[in-house]
Amino acid sequence: MATSHVLPTGIDFLDEALSGGHFPGVFGLLGPIGVGKTTLGAMIATEGALREHAGFEKGRNPRCWVFVTLEMAGRDIWPMTRSYATKIPRTELRDLRLYVHRRCGRNPISRDLEQKYASQLRTLEEVEKSLSVHLEIIDLALNVFSLASEPVEQILELIAATLGGRQIAGIVIDYVGLLLSRFIDSHGLDVRSMSRLIKASVKACREISRRNGYPIWVVQQLSGIANTRSAAFHQHHRDAAGCRGFGNSLDACFALGCKDPVHGCFNITCSKAPIESRMHHTMFKVHDVATIMAVHDIVLNSESQRIVRIPASGIDIDPETLQLLREGGSKNLGQEQRPAR
Repeated sequence: MATSHVLPTGIDFLDEALSGGHFPGVFGLLGPIGVGKTTLGAMIATEGALREHAGFEKGRNPRCWVFVTLEMAGRDIWPMTRSYATKIPRTELRDLRLYVHRRCGRNPISRDLEQKYASQLRTLEEVEKSLSVHLEIIDLALNVFSLASEPVEQILELIAATLGGRQIAGIVIDYVGLLLSRFIDSHGLDVRSMSRLIKASVKACREISRRNGYPIWVVQQLSGIANTRSAAFHQHHRDAAGCRGFGNSLDACFALGCKDPVHGCFNITCSKAPIESRMHHTMFKVHDVATIMAVHDIVLNSESQRIVRIPASGIDIDPETLQLLREGGSKNLGQEQRPAR
């Protein structure tokens, strides 16, 4: 598809794989539990909000990035976004918020504490001017909401009601599997319908994004087997939990690998990219996303930014089935061979 409305994500390795940035379309973020999918999604939304504020100051109509969280509480997403935008580590940001609370309460504050946080507070106040207008965190983690209609359309209705008259600049949904699990539970559906619902929801996101002219990032877990793989393994969008066809309607997908227990790094594989970029199966090695949030800078291994282009396999087999075949083969090898008659 044509990518005439490409805007940088602000995150170098994503922009490189996308040949400049994202565009009206749907993009996938996959990864094992705890590697940093939510944090990376928060970074994308924060960068988009800061860019929208810069455009707003130049006279453009106000638009807003939306982060929909279904797993983590919104109060936990807030420090991710502010820490990334201000370059203030989250531990210091927590102390700064405590300082603001005490100051607003007119409690006595020491001169040393005043001097320590004065510069950080000015930075936070400047960032807050941007993010309070151009970034909306919709917390569905602790709230019970009806899923009477199609899930993605209902999320959009909720976003529109929250934003009022502000236009949408982009959306991050964290994560789609949990949204659909709730939908299945509320309607008494068979859990085997998850695959069909995921494919339909991603397709709906793509139609909505192109119709309205903004990108949608969809976060999803990896399958159980993919979570147990080594850090050297190249994850793929076919490894998405609940649906091997997760990537069918995606314009691009980034699969985060398991953490290296020694170095704390993980691989990010661009398993699907826009046709124009010609960068399929490009792998990047990136430090822990949580560390990125603390120091702000994204550190790439410069010697292996594009380590390998993984050849597409001619065999399309479900990972669970492949594992069973391997286990069966191991058992057969362990059996004593019978003598030929």
